[in-house]
Amino acid sequence: MSTRMGIWFRAAAVSAAIAIGASGAAHATLIVTATPGGGGDNVISASCDSPILGPATTIMGCLNSDHSLSVEFDALENIQFDAGGQATIAPSDGIGYTYLKFSVPGHEIYETILNINAIISGTVTFTDDLNDDSVTLALGGNGSNFFTITGDDFGWLAFNTTGTDVSDVKQVRLVAGVVGPLARVPEPSTLALFGVGLLILAFGARRRAEPVHALS
Repeated sequence: MSTRMGIWFRAAAVSAAIAIGASGAAHATLIVTATPGGGGDNVISASCDSPILGPATTIMGCLNSDHSLSVEFDALENIQFDAGGQATIAPSDGIGYTYLKFSVPGHEIYETILNINAIISGTVTFTDDLNDDSVTLALGGNGSNFFTITGDDFGWLAFNTTGTDVSDVKQVRLVAGVVGPLARVPEPSTLALFGVGLLILAFGARRRAEPVHALS
């Protein structure tokens, strides 16, 4: 390998290492605040094009502004929508549940607001499809517990409770205009590898373009 080519490869490797190392820092954190966000598009269980009302481990509502855009809720036991227009996700056995996952199939969620009604005081932790975990947050018993979730574009969000069961989740809202087709920005590490490939191709093209000097 020529000295010039070695320099090119070393520069490319350094650039890739920097970008890959920075990819963790560029990854946004799951941010959950114990407050209700303002506005938002209500998730409803009535008038949807393709509802699944339960009891089932997976039920399906929709957005109030678009009855064809489904919102899916998954649990480890049977759940159902309580009667009423705005979605209230309740346990079908009337006892409670400790895990709930929600998503908008084929779309991303940028911000969500929901209200968890816990049977007794306990704690809750949120997770997402990006392998993030929130801080552990307090749940008050027999009362409203509003949370607003932001920080990234999520394929799905879920929560687990500890020390208490959930009697229902209601007033689920997605902030208007922030649900769109999946279009993740490439990770810095991916961009770095792509850049290395371009550098190698550019070097090869330059080598081919250089004139060949005849030997004296």
